[in-house]
Amino acid sequence: MKLLESLCDLSNSEKMPFDKIKRITENGIYVVYRNRKAIYVGSSGTEGRARMAELDNHFRTHTLHRKLLQRELGLESLPTKIRTDNQLIELVREHRLNSAEAQDKVNRAKAEIKKMIRTKFRYRFYKMERANKAHIQP
Repeated sequence: MKLLESLCDLSNSEKMPFDKIKRITENGIYVVYRNRKAIYVGSSGTEGRARMAELDNHFRTHTLHRKLLQRELGLESLPTKIRTDNQLIELVREHRLNSAEAQDKVNRAKAEIKKMIRTKFRYRFYKMERANKAHIQP
């Protein structure tokens, strides 16, 4: 019952832009929307730290950012061992691009993802106490 109530509260919460959600420093669950479709569900678990602001930082700090980058670059996968921009550029070079072309492709993809996260997506957030979050995790 607790899970259903939490999901109902989340679905009834206000959709907000990135500028608003990035300031949230509380524990909770959130949904990312593109147009009207939910594309990602996550949880923030470090109270006092603006976890939501990490969405647009870098592919190594947020799963959604990593998945968007993988899609934008046309990669079948983006291994978690890829942790730096240089490693990412080398991975892209494997698709028969020279170093400058690979770097340009990566930079364009990263810029497009930041734009999506900051302007095209909307977010819902529901504050939950840390102990209650265990009810929503598999």
